[in-house]
Amino acid sequence: MADRPKALVTAPFRGEGLDKLEQLADVVYDPWIEQQPLRIYNSAQLAERIEGEGANVVVVESDSVKGPVLLPWRPEQRRRRRRHRPRHPRAAGARSQC
Repeated sequence: MADRPKALVTAPFRGEGLDKLEQLADVVYDPWIEQQPLRIYNSAQLAERIEGEGANVVVVESDSVKGPVLLPWRPEQRRRRRRHRPRHPRAAGARSQC
């Protein structure tokens, strides 16, 4: 059996959506809005957090997702990400162009 994906969620996320994600992946839930003071990661901080958690799924709302977040994916992570792409036709437009 393949390893379960690991999701880092920094967006406020709850209810049916979070329940479904927890069925599909191991979830690290740390929403920015529940931090005191409020915490919004810049791209370097988010990349470091992703690497530290070992996440291969990321759900954000306010954090910066560019540069170091998108570029440093190791080849094995890139392949894994492609294998786990959504198959639903409505999600096709949201797929990465890696």
